[in-house]
Amino acid sequence: MVDDEKVVVKFVQQYSVDAHSMAHELGFAPRLRYAGPPYWADEIACSYQDPLMIVMDFVEGVPLVTLTSADLESLKEKVGKLHEAGFVHGDLRPPNILMTIDGPQVIDWDWAGKKGAAEYPSFINTSLFNGLEGVKAHEFITEEHDNTWLAWLELRVYPVNRIQSRITQV
Repeated sequence: MVDDEKVVVKFVQQYSVDAHSMAHELGFAPRLRYAGPPYWADEIACSYQDPLMIVMDFVEGVPLVTLTSADLESLKEKVGKLHEAGFVHGDLRPPNILMTIDGPQVIDWDWAGKKGAAEYPSFINTSLFNGLEGVKAHEFITEEHDNTWLAWLELRVYPVNRIQSRITQV
């Protein structure tokens, strides 16, 4: 790593390196640089499940508050390709998506994984999922859950195109 390169380091209990790497290849996730035990893992025993250390490129972006139709369609297409490759995400909420000059970037891959194997964690706050059926601890994450989040983004993240059309109407 060059001294002026920015990275993000986070510690998690689970992580889908494969889904994150596939999303990076598809152009909607930062490059994953390292996923494994923390450097101190052999020297210090943790009092809870050993964490994974995740290191990824820093994303220059802003929180998802508005979304152009083109960016939404791009995100839907890329998530569709992720599904075709056999992966699901499970948490496509706005806090996990940054808007960049190149479009949306999904920055959180903790729950993602292979279809039929990836499960919601035991600590999930189901109230964040507005009663979406099947979203509870240890239930499988499905494509339908991801698609419901994409539909939610379309309805609730106020699209830039709607703002522009309202401005031209005034």
